[in-house]
Amino acid sequence: MAKLPPSLITKQTLELQSIAVGDTVFVQPSAMRVTSEMDMYLNPTVDCKGEKSILHVLKVTRRLDGFYLTLLGHWTWTPETPIDNVKNWLPVASVVEDYDPEVDIKTRHNRKERE
Repeated sequence: MAKLPPSLITKQTLELQSIAVGDTVFVQPSAMRVTSEMDMYLNPTVDCKGEKSILHVLKVTRRLDGFYLTLLGHWTWTPETPIDNVKNWLPVASVVEDYDPEVDIKTRHNRKERE
């Protein structure tokens, strides 16, 4: 009987709710919702990546007091998510902007226009 090669086995994904205190991961912007009160929440079951990319521009660090978010790329959200829709999501403790030209699509686009 043939056996499935290890290279074809789906690797277990890391969910945001499972990262340890002190860990940093990267997620897609769609992992965050904003309520009409401007509170931010992260999807606890979103797949995390260990490295940033043009798709994974939200850097999330878990600290003892919550999830700290760094925006590496320009993105916007509409603050209209009903609070009941995110009641089981992870609240964001802090957010800062630190645009990274390697992954920020807007910066990359502007640079190409100048060339």
